[in-house]
Amino acid sequence: MNLQLFGPSAKLHHIGLAVNQIDSQYLDQEEITEDPIQRVKVGFVSIADASIELIQPLNDQSPIHNSLKKGNKFVHLCFEVDDIHESLSCAESHQFKVIQQPVPAAAFANRKIAWVYHREWGLFELLERDRTI
Repeated sequence: MNLQLFGPSAKLHHIGLAVNQIDSQYLDQEEITEDPIQRVKVGFVSIADASIELIQPLNDQSPIHNSLKKGNKFVHLCFEVDDIHESLSCAESHQFKVIQQPVPAAAFANRKIAWVYHREWGLFELLERDRTI
C-alpha cells in the first residue's frame, strides 16, 4: 500500500536527529546553518544514501532542547512536496494536526517548511520543493 499522507508529490528528503552539539568531526563550521526562527543549528550528513539532519538547540527555549532532555534523539521525517499548502490540507484529511504554518527556513535557502503531528505517527516536516530547479 502506498499511502499518500502528504500528496502524490511527497518524497522523503531527510531524517532529523537531535544532538547536543554538532561534532566538528562530521561537519565543518561553514556547513552548519543557524536558524533563529526554529531556534536551532543544523548540518546535513549522508549515511548510506540517506540524508541525516543533525539538529543542535540554540538555547533552552529550543524544542530540540526538550527532546534531548527526554532522551529522544529521533525528531522527525521530512518530506519534500510540490505545494506545501496542498500537502497541509492532505495531511489534515489524514488526522494530522498542523503545529506550524509555513515559514522560511535558513537551512533550505528560505524555502518554506511546515510542521505536522499525528498522535500515532509523530512529528513530520514538510519542505516545499525548489521550483527553480
